[in-house]
Amino acid sequence: MCVALAATAQDALSTWTTQPVTIDGRADEWPAFFRFYAPGTRFQFDVMNDKVNLYVCVRATEMQAQTRLMHSGLTLWFDPAGKKKQKEGLSFPVKLDHTADELARGENTGKFHSGDGSSSLHKRVSGLKERVMLSQTAIKNINLPGITEQLLPLTNANGLNVAYGWDSIDILFVEYQIPLAIILGHPPTAAELQKPLGLGMDVGAMETAEHRGGGNGGAGAGGMGGGAGGMGGSRGMGGRPGGMTGQGQTMSGPSYDPNGAEQKTWLKLHLDTK
Repeated sequence: MCVALAATAQDALSTWTTQPVTIDGRADEWPAFFRFYAPGTRFQFDVMNDKVNLYVCVRATEMQAQTRLMHSGLTLWFDPAGKKKQKEGLSFPVKLDHTADELARGENTGKFHSGDGSSSLHKRVSGLKERVMLSQTAIKNINLPGITEQLLPLTNANGLNVAYGWDSIDILFVEYQIPLAIILGHPPTAAELQKPLGLGMDVGAMETAEHRGGGNGGAGAGGMGGGAGGMGGSRGMGGRPGGMTGQGQTMSGPSYDPNGAEQKTWLKLHLDTK
């Protein structure tokens, strides 16, 4: 069985945006340098807000991270009290069920050989797109105030919108727009905007044939380097210890987990109120 690692929590500062973010699965409105990563997953993310919405963007560069994200799922939790209670949230991508044949082929783990070239990588990304485009079509509502539907389309009348897409060099981005009125259960007051929110990111465990069969073997992630330093590209992560997370600092916590255990990360998120 996969065991979730202990959740981490740090103070973090959201970034003010003067214009509403267009939720289209593109990173045009996001900084080149994503300030945070979820320990143990190799996902990078950043957070912005205005007076109406909270915006989150998740970035996955490596094929294994992309496949895990789109197959094992991601849940965003919101705690208006600034703590770590998992009372309300949303899941997208949702965790997908897999057949025994898919698990045997490793289609939910993104396993690959370190010598694979860029052409082969592009083919794997194309295959991932084909597998998930018909599966990841809805947001799962988890007790969000004022919303009764369990499943919502990615763009909906509630203003709770999600989009995902790949850029020209096969980096995956998932964008979220969450109205603050939904998180709080009412339009935020000026005083409430000054209080921190609890923002949790719960990444599902990778399902493998061994786990489904009751074994305790790991999901063999061959060819992957450990730690945040394995993230490639010009938008790599940096960090410095202490203080408030959000000024080019990574989240503290365990390095990449090759066995694909469930990972939970919490921010005590301070909204920017320009």
